[in-house]
Amino acid sequence: MRPITPADIQRKAIARDLFTDRRRLNAAVKNLDRQVQAAVAASGTTLTDIHGLGTITDARILALTADFGSPAAAAALPSRLMSDRRSGKSSCVMPSVVGMA
Repeated sequence: MRPITPADIQRKAIARDLFTDRRRLNAAVKNLDRQVQAAVAASGTTLTDIHGLGTITDARILALTADFGSPAAAAALPSRLMSDRRSGKSSCVMPSVVGMA
């Protein structure tokens, strides 16, 4: 479709800009996703073995819990997640993870 009026020309330019932005943003999301996957893999976590947890959820849990330097820190995970849920501090608490020890 060839633009005929000045309004058509402007609409076509806006549509071209939107598609360009969409492609750029999709590429940025893919790049960030690769970075998150690499970071989760580098952490050595076994969260990736849990059925139903994706990379983003794994990263969120790791960010919430920081380092499991000791068994006591790992055992504290469920209570930490529950306290975050009750206080409303985080929206990334997954019920399937709470209670796991």
